[in-house]
Amino acid sequence: MAHDGDGDRCVLCDETGSLLDGDEILTILALDALSRGELAAGTLVVTVQSNLGVDAAIRAAGGRVERTDVGDRHVLERLRETGARLGGESSGHIVDLNLSPTGDGLGAVLGILAVMRATGRPLSALRAGLIKYPQGQRSLKVAAKRPMAECVALTRELALLTSELGDAGRVMVRFSGTEAKLRLLAEAGTQATVDGALERLTAAACIDLKLL
Repeated sequence: MAHDGDGDRCVLCDETGSLLDGDEILTILALDALSRGELAAGTLVVTVQSNLGVDAAIRAAGGRVERTDVGDRHVLERLRETGARLGGESSGHIVDLNLSPTGDGLGAVLGILAVMRATGRPLSALRAGLIKYPQGQRSLKVAAKRPMAECVALTRELALLTSELGDAGRVMVRFSGTEAKLRLLAEAGTQATVDGALERLTAAACIDLKLL
């Protein structure tokens, strides 16, 4: 296990040497709680950054996923709104209101260890509950953050891709809250589709933001 400097985030490494991110940690904890009928409101709260595979795994187990904007503050707000108790970010920021109203990396690790002990299953087997969609992200440096409504080409391409992908994938575009960057994200059934979507979004962004 590893934590960041203030201990509110964590990542895990299973017995094969593979890393688990926050999406996998959240899915393990939520699926275990669902199996025991103890996932409050039957709901897991994640941000828009989390992989679509999380939704599929929780839905298949009889639960549901609520998505928020990026940031643990938004996760906490949605937890309180829905009556849910478990949520977090793919970065490994896990919020379990049964333990604390803030992210607690050590608490998340202890939760995973408890699942391992109760089930007798290794971490590599538990993580198999989440089958991730292929995902790609890009960060483009910009001179200024223009209102999205003024980014005509990008907005049009985003709408086209959203329509083409339907429930089989998603695309997301947002300006960073802390840097002069435009964040692009795409998820789909194949990596080729993801790469193609990112190329189309990048080309549209270059037109609107004059990045070339």
